[in-house]
Amino acid sequence: MPKYIQLTESNIDTLVNAYQAGDSLAGAAKHLGMSNRATAKALEARGLKPRTVSAAARKYAVNEAFFDVVSDESVAYWLGFITADGYVYKDVDKKPAGLKVGLAAVDDTHLIKMRDAFDSEHPIRYDTCTLKGSDKVYDSAVLAFGSKRLADRLCEIGVVPAKSLIVKPHLDFPEELHRHYWRGLVDGDGSLLKYKGRTTWILRLLGSKDVIVAFKAFLNNNGIFPKATIKPHHNVWMVSISGNGLVKRVADLLWGGASVFLDRKHEKYVQLMAEPTYYQDRSTLTKEDLLRLYSEYNTWLAVAEFLGTSSSHLDRLKKKLGIRQKKSPSSLRLSREELVTLRAWHDTWSEVATHLDISLNYMYKLKRLAGL
Repeated sequence: MPKYIQLTESNIDTLVNAYQAGDSLAGAAKHLGMSNRATAKALEARGLKPRTVSAAARKYAVNEAFFDVVSDESVAYWLGFITADGYVYKDVDKKPAGLKVGLAAVDDTHLIKMRDAFDSEHPIRYDTCTLKGSDKVYDSAVLAFGSKRLADRLCEIGVVPAKSLIVKPHLDFPEELHRHYWRGLVDGDGSLLKYKGRTTWILRLLGSKDVIVAFKAFLNNNGIFPKATIKPHHNVWMVSISGNGLVKRVADLLWGGASVFLDRKHEKYVQLMAEPTYYQDRSTLTKEDLLRLYSEYNTWLAVAEFLGTSSSHLDRLKKKLGIRQKKSPSSLRLSREELVTLRAWHDTWSEVATHLDISLNYMYKLKRLAGL
């Protein structure tokens, strides 16, 4: 319990100096072992009003006007990234109080970039966390800005608390900056990857349905028309784009010539762009070309990956060139578990059929026999 202190001018000076140097009310009180209430009265006697909750939490400077106008690459990018990976936290009165972004500790350099963009010297705090719904433990890095003005502005443009399932993209700024916004979102909630032992690259984005639909529209507006389906993924939505030539176009639209990005994703982009894209003009392919590739790669799925195209597109090309699908082996039977496992490896049942080198009709027959 705080002890009674006979306040002298010297004691009050100690409180005032501590408070003006950035200590909280409680922090200043600790210098003399006083209660918060008595400390507040002493400060008010010197004309110092207690700080607001937001100001008290903000010991370090931050550019609170950062998102007032989306006028350049940096603002557009960080708006997209925070839409994906940031969240607005509330004060004790359940009102927006600040912004917080948490990443895996290996990406802490990205938080340093963000801190610099906001003209701040806030410390990055490290912790060990357990992944929700599992026992996986990982090291995290967190950057938080205590700023009611910043939080209110983010809420204004749709980045509200508990936003994951309801957030809508904010694109009310010059169209030439939209790609930077989407790069921020993909850096935060997307992936650019190639599975081990495979040649096909995949670009995915997760988010609310409104975000995913708007991302596909953004690609269409830039002359890119992926046939990827927007589908549910756990409690959010996902779009997945594959085929090396197509993924290169999307990735170059997002990361090409950019100055702000997540280093780890940008390294993947550089790796992707350095890989050759075979047969970009597939109209030159002949029946002999495809049969030669099939004899070399053993399955049509591997041929599709080599060409950087989808299995369904390859099926259409085979039909056009007069290459008949192999007759389905009547002896082939797969259990429900085997089919479910194969489907998990591929985006569509058509790709499963291509992997097994059977017709799509026979694929459906196998599904019926397995009770799928």
